[in-house]
Amino acid sequence: MTENLRLEEQQLRLARASLVSAARVMVEENTPVPRFWMPSISEIGGRVRWFLEGVGTARASLVDAAVAASRAAAELSAESDDLEGELTESFRGEYAVAQSRRPKS
Repeated sequence: MTENLRLEEQQLRLARASLVSAARVMVEENTPVPRFWMPSISEIGGRVRWFLEGVGTARASLVDAAVAASRAAAELSAESDDLEGELTESFRGEYAVAQSRRPKS
């Protein structure tokens, strides 16, 4: 059967574009990977499934990285606020440089 199968380059390009578009939609809409087997004449269904699972793994990795970066930014902001408060307290009521005392005229 596969000996009679003929695919043109344009058809393959369109199929690739469709897969990339589907992957993009899955990521943007947070759609889970389909849980069904996709039979195909060319027996490429396993490769497609592998690709979709890779998209899911990449999406999960990006989510983990975003969460970690967000937490690190929040901690850094809190540390900055604490440091600013300590600096303010350390200068309260005193000058960093001694002031000269001139007689009032």
